[in-house]
Amino acid sequence: MQPLDPLTLPLHGTRLIEASAGTGKTYTLSLLFLRLLLERGLAVDQILVVTFTRAATSELRDRIRARLRQALAYLDHQQVAEPVLVALLHSLPPEQCRVRLADALVRIDETAIHTIHGFCQRALQEHAFEAGSLFEFELLETEETLRMQVMEDFWRNRFYGADSDEAGWAASLWQDPAGLLRALGRTVTLHCDLTPVVDQQKINDLIPRVEVLFAEVRRSWQLHAEAVQNILETHPDLQRNEKTYRLSDRVPELLAAMNGLAAMANPPRRLPPGIEKLGNTAMTKALKTRCQTMITHEFFTIFDRLYQAHAQLQELQTVAILHEARNFLQSALTRRKQLRRWLGYDDLLTQFVKALEQPQSGQQLATRMCSRYPAALIDEFQDTDPVQYRIFSHIYRRDRTCCLFLIGDPKQAIYAFRGADIFTYMQARRETPQNNRITMTTNYRATAPMVQAVNTLFGNRQDSFVFTDDIIFHPVEAAPEQIAQPLLHSGLTVPPLSALLLDSERLKKGKASTISKEQAARAAATYCADLLLELLEAGQEGQTTINNQPLRAGDIAILVRSHRQADVMREALRQRGLKCAALNQQSVFAGPEAKNLLEVLTAIEDPSDPGRLRYALTTDLFGLTGEELYQLTTDEHAWEHRLTTFFHCRRIWREQGILSMFQYLLTTEGITRRLTAQHGGSRSLTNYLHLVELLQQSHTGRHGTTALLRWFHRQIDIPDTTAENQLIRLESDEEVVRIVTIHGSKGLEFPVVMLPFLWAERPSTKTGPIIFHDRNTLRLTADLGSGVEKHDLWAEEEALAEELRLLYVAITRAKSACLFCWGRVKGMEHTALSYLLHNGLCPADDTELTYSLEQFNRNETLLALRPYPATFSSHRAVAKVKKVQLQPAIFHGQINPGWTMTSYSRLSGGKETDPIGESGGRDDIPFQAAEDFTSIFTFPRGPVAGTCLHTLLEQLEYARPAGEQLAMIDQALLQAGINRNWQTAVAGWLDDLLTVPLPGTCSLGQLPEQDRLHELDFLFPLHQVDLHRFNTLLIQGGGRSLNISSTSLHGLMKGFIDLVFRHEGRYYIVDYKSNYLGPDYTAYDPQSLAASMENHQYHLQALIYTLALHRYLNVRIKGYAYDQHFGGVYYLFLRAMHPALPQGTGIHFSRADHQLVAALDACCHGEQR
Repeated sequence: MQPLDPLTLPLHGTRLIEASAGTGKTYTLSLLFLRLLLERGLAVDQILVVTFTRAATSELRDRIRARLRQALAYLDHQQVAEPVLVALLHSLPPEQCRVRLADALVRIDETAIHTIHGFCQRALQEHAFEAGSLFEFELLETEETLRMQVMEDFWRNRFYGADSDEAGWAASLWQDPAGLLRALGRTVTLHCDLTPVVDQQKINDLIPRVEVLFAEVRRSWQLHAEAVQNILETHPDLQRNEKTYRLSDRVPELLAAMNGLAAMANPPRRLPPGIEKLGNTAMTKALKTRCQTMITHEFFTIFDRLYQAHAQLQELQTVAILHEARNFLQSALTRRKQLRRWLGYDDLLTQFVKALEQPQSGQQLATRMCSRYPAALIDEFQDTDPVQYRIFSHIYRRDRTCCLFLIGDPKQAIYAFRGADIFTYMQARRETPQNNRITMTTNYRATAPMVQAVNTLFGNRQDSFVFTDDIIFHPVEAAPEQIAQPLLHSGLTVPPLSALLLDSERLKKGKASTISKEQAARAAATYCADLLLELLEAGQEGQTTINNQPLRAGDIAILVRSHRQADVMREALRQRGLKCAALNQQSVFAGPEAKNLLEVLTAIEDPSDPGRLRYALTTDLFGLTGEELYQLTTDEHAWEHRLTTFFHCRRIWREQGILSMFQYLLTTEGITRRLTAQHGGSRSLTNYLHLVELLQQSHTGRHGTTALLRWFHRQIDIPDTTAENQLIRLESDEEVVRIVTIHGSKGLEFPVVMLPFLWAERPSTKTGPIIFHDRNTLRLTADLGSGVEKHDLWAEEEALAEELRLLYVAITRAKSACLFCWGRVKGMEHTALSYLLHNGLCPADDTELTYSLEQFNRNETLLALRPYPATFSSHRAVAKVKKVQLQPAIFHGQINPGWTMTSYSRLSGGKETDPIGESGGRDDIPFQAAEDFTSIFTFPRGPVAGTCLHTLLEQLEYARPAGEQLAMIDQALLQAGINRNWQTAVAGWLDDLLTVPLPGTCSLGQLPEQDRLHELDFLFPLHQVDLHRFNTLLIQGGGRSLNISSTSLHGLMKGFIDLVFRHEGRYYIVDYKSNYLGPDYTAYDPQSLAASMENHQYHLQALIYTLALHRYLNVRIKGYAYDQHFGGVYYLFLRAMHPALPQGTGIHFSRADHQLVAALDACCHGEQR
């Protein structure tokens, strides 16, 4: 390959540029953009730049803008530029360059920098007619939900009408539609061939053969069942252990299974498990080791033929179903999307490439695109796929006047799981002339020793990346003027690579020859965490430095393969008091926070459902324990406070959006403080904020809370790890150690990198279809069960190649030093590092392993070997200290809580921050089942029952008899968990309540709808309220003094008024009370009601509600006057209200005088009177 000269590289034709890690790919790309702008005179919107993530498009635009400014500043003699830029500008007319640069900076936002999907979407919209595309379409965020719906349709169509035998066979193989979708694996999204093809003729030939053999087996069993049983039970040459023919268990099972088969008229789709042991093949394997004589019997031979033929038929039928399911899925998905005018991200590509491949119009479209974008720079080209490559080939390879740069590094192709296809890169390389293949040879990122270490590690063997003809390791040089400096410890340079050796003699268990994976994971995490602590402590003392600065936590990244490895590493760091932040490629919808938030939002959407509300309160957002939840549900005041909060949250959500609501919830419930005090709480809080942000974005396109919750539920069911905005974010920008997946680390760089788990063998390719590339055609192929051995070998070879590329990415993230754990762990011979260091073998012992590592150095100090420590920091002895009897300090002062959100429930409970209030009376008894479903006095008690009655009175249509609204009553009882036998009694009770006259006004049933306002929620400010003055006013209003330690209140007062009604020009407050005061009406006399008002501080509630309505009416009614317009407050004790009782039974009425209300109003405004 030709070394890159960015100033002389021709700006026409196709060029393939291989940019090894750290060689300045983005720098080169921006320089080529500048040359196209200045030398060819292209406008910024004529140069197409394509990359593979939205974040990369933003970064590229910033880099290009900076390069343009730098060039213009040099021409204006404002700053010194780098030599390459100076050489370029000196070769061109300066005034022409100045004009073009100034114009480009003005139009920089018009730069055609897109993701591949963004480019295709724009092209389809601009050339909809030529492309035969929809002029308007909706872009699907993800197709996972739609794909599952289609698969469910296939399952219903294919198996619901089938006989029970076939349906049972399908269920045994895949269980359900989701299982069938998993069995298809990546074939549902990849553009791949399937093998083997469906051989229907072979299936048709096998079916009668199986039927004939089945009949022969039945006949043979009828003749020889006793003889077969005798052989199985008594033959001396058969092994008799629990895995073969244990007399007490296995033989009876086999005989029973065979008897069951013999009773069938036709062969079943499934043979009983383990029945294969009745065939010759299994009988031979069951012979004792030294036995040379075969056990022969006619039945075993016939049964073997049946079993093999049946297995072959089942394999063919399974393949046929998988083909059928995939074909149905693809065609049905296409139909549904066309019907709804939807396009998925992959549809953008496939539609565009189809348009380009049309016989006549395709060439015209390609010419238009080439004219529109005479030059294209394709970044990260190693992550392309066949469809993407075909698009750019059709546009640019036919016209040699156009310019196409394919820029990437095949050694960093690690995104096969997203559809990236390294073999497409290999095909492009083969199709690019030798002289047009360019390589970048200088590393500007890492230190010279680090560069040399990478060259040595991957240059050790010719096939270091497996595919020797297409992915070749070219050694690179370190830049003469290094930016990065080596890691120094006590003044000495730390080698670029350090192997942290795991001692197999100490770590392996029993007679095992290697360390178990579980033990190795714990040991490696402990080793790395301990060494990291040592390095950071030395950094604080100035003994460990990098770039002449003490080593800091932010200089270090720990790279892992999986979230499980990250958790192990995070715990090891936590035990040593080291903070860390995790960056990974997992969707935030896949975490536990998403499920918790869904439960909370569901409860907020319908706070009247007590079950939902209780569940929400147990999530970590509220953190109630079982005991706390029980106390809450038995305390009416506390329960009302929670209900008030949730109803208010619902209002904010509907009026201001979910983001405002969640911020309110964080503030009022102290969620931020509680979460951050817990282990892993910062991570959880970051995820919650991320989820709410995504919900807010989604809410703008969806009407209503219900639609948003449905969308949220779908995201949780099928998280989309390809959506960049869903990927979990770093929880902290502090100087902390970063834990990053290797996939997530690509494109990043760190002074020091730790790799604790390089010994972990790569994941097996045995599950699901075998995905491989045909070595002759390079076509991507999925093997559904052909049994062809070379397909397995090719797939294993490709998996190893990707592991090597992952290893390259991981090590090249380090600028100065890379430390990795290594040892004789089970399966380590299958790792990429073993392939490079030990030729894919596991060393016989630690001495052999150490020898192989020492050979790596070749007289260079590139690799340091650190033996396994004898002790770790967490196990170091701590100096003994004299035991001291500790006593907790008692705080006798007062703390002003500052701004707070309060309510009647909080004030009456005695603590602003503790919602638990006095229960009083006997209403704190949990509601219970009653045998008498007619008496209102045996109706369930407690806050949940009270909520049920509030809901009924809110939803009840006053103009209709309650007996005509039984469905509504039934639903309310069901939600509250109250026996539905109460339905009739409750309906009668409601009718009675509506007919009881309220003293001085009318009955509730006489109020027209326009004169009633249910569940009026309020929120009014409190400005430095003098609580001494407030208490004085409260006593004047008939209440008792508040038991609050604070001297003032500042914040907001909130609450809900059950009912406000208007009668003859006056406005009244109604508050429903379901309190149980006794077993009959006599318990609700005026004295008892007065006592209940006193015990529960209802006088406080009445004053707060009066003030709220007073302020409300003052702004709503022109010429409002308290004495003229305010009527008073009714407390309705619902259990004692009946039209046959003396007027006023069960009703408490009060009305504060105007002077008291005015004084209270002034007090809440912070005024002194």
